Amino acid sequence: MEVTFEDVAIFLTRREWESLVDAQRELYKTVMLENYGHLGHGFESRHCHLSAG
Repeated sequence: MEVTFEDVAIFLTRREWESLVDAQRELYKTVMLENYGHLGHGFESRHCHLSAG
């Protein structure tokens, strides 16, 4: 079974993102990048950028 980034990602709306405090944003980015890294190099994602704001 192939797992894609979209299978494990949690996508936030702008409103949800803006409601997070800095520590929560950093944790979110860390977890998302770890998930991305665990999936390896052989997949494609439509949403693999993380915005700082």
